[in-house]
Amino acid sequence: NIHSSKMAESGESVLCVGNVCLDIINYCDHYPTEDEDIRAIKQKWSKGGNCANTSCVLRMLRGENCEFLGTLGSGMETDFVLSEFDQFGVNHTHCVTHPQYRLPTSYVVLNTKNGSRTIVHYRNIPELIHDDFLKIDLSKYLWIHFEGRNLVEVSKMISTVREHNNSLKSTHRKITISIEIEKKKNQESLIPLADVLFVSKEYACHYGYKNAKDLCLGIQGKCKDGAILICPWGEEGAVAIDSAGQLFSSPSFPPPGGLIDTLGAGDTFIAAVIHKLASGRGIQDAISFGCRVAGAKCGMNGYKGLADIKWDNPDF
Repeated sequence: NIHSSKMAESGESVLCVGNVCLDIINYCDHYPTEDEDIRAIKQKWSKGGNCANTSCVLRMLRGENCEFLGTLGSGMETDFVLSEFDQFGVNHTHCVTHPQYRLPTSYVVLNTKNGSRTIVHYRNIPELIHDDFLKIDLSKYLWIHFEGRNLVEVSKMISTVREHNNSLKSTHRKITISIEIEKKKNQESLIPLADVLFVSKEYACHYGYKNAKDLCLGIQGKCKDGAILICPWGEEGAVAIDSAGQLFSSPSFPPPGGLIDTLGAGDTFIAAVIHKLASGRGIQDAISFGCRVAGAKCGMNGYKGLADIKWDNPDF
């Protein structure tokens, strides 16, 4: 195991709620043109899905209990991703299994010349629903991160967390709720629900924003009081804004050896930012660390090499 598992004490665990899939990654020396027949340099299977990736990176960075919650199918694909969760030490005991379905699959073309990744995703498995979420003990968690998907059910889950927080005594630390808005679908209803909101470049560009700063200034007024809004922008780094309107920014940190694999860089960024914020660090430290860890990830295949880097080094 990358980290040995340990049980989290009350209120110490980070829960990631979202999607897990099997990534079938074909490494190619160029991106194919339409109707072209090319041979892959190599192929590998990997666990994929935004929150699944984020939970594993969090586990490496925190060295503490992290949990993934989502839906699983049956068959060797599910067995494979559960084995990877176990290797990382990520708890998945509350996942909901639908044995009549297979796990979602992403078919990835990874261009070894520039590290770009192109994804075709297929899924027909049911999404996690509010009734599934009600079965977990919220007292275990200090932070819950949601993918912006299945909006009606996710909104109900967030309401349940808010009700839990409202029931706590003032001396108890409330659960922080973060949400990732990535896709171009209508996800505006989630914006005012997050304590920490991550908005992707893809989403921003779809709505006409030219850069991360413009996005932050453009939608900060829609966020809840006290919220932090964060927008990573690939090679241009990341920008954040707090509820007082103060902007923070970080450059990107390209890997010295060049781009090798950008698949999951955004998930890595989110994990690193959550780790710092959950540890009590400020917004500037958090987004700078996020850019550094995401940059390091882009210089390696997969994520496991992140465990070999001494992140307590003053440079980080």
